[in-house]
Amino acid sequence: MSLNRDPNSASSTDSDAPATLPRTLLLVDDEKLLREIIAKVLRREGYLVLEAATSDAAIDAASRSDRKPALLISDMALPGASGGLQLFAELRKLNPELKALFISGHSLEEVSQDTPLPKGTAFMEKPFENDAFVNAVREILR
Repeated sequence: MSLNRDPNSASSTDSDAPATLPRTLLLVDDEKLLREIIAKVLRREGYLVLEAATSDAAIDAASRSDRKPALLISDMALPGASGGLQLFAELRKLNPELKALFISGHSLEEVSQDTPLPKGTAFMEKPFENDAFVNAVREILR
């Protein structure tokens, strides 16, 4: 995992304290089976997961939800005109505090040759172990 933190962002000192409501995550991947498995793992950890297969569906889900997603988990390559980075930029217009964990079957070097990952985002290469993935989600949400 590669984590790009914004050194000026506030960090909770009591990040393991239980929240009153579960954190909302927006999961975007066009591979239905993978999306379902990831969502199941995250729900077992107590997160509320909104799922989408495309950028348009993700923007729609985030717009309709009464709870702003705290984290976007998105494949770097999505069907349609925009990929994960473009989706993140669009969703940040709705929620400037949004963080992102990008996932891809390609290495970070392959997917970010022209554009480095934005601050406040992380990257994991598929396939990944459930524990490592959950730990990455926790880390970026701190």
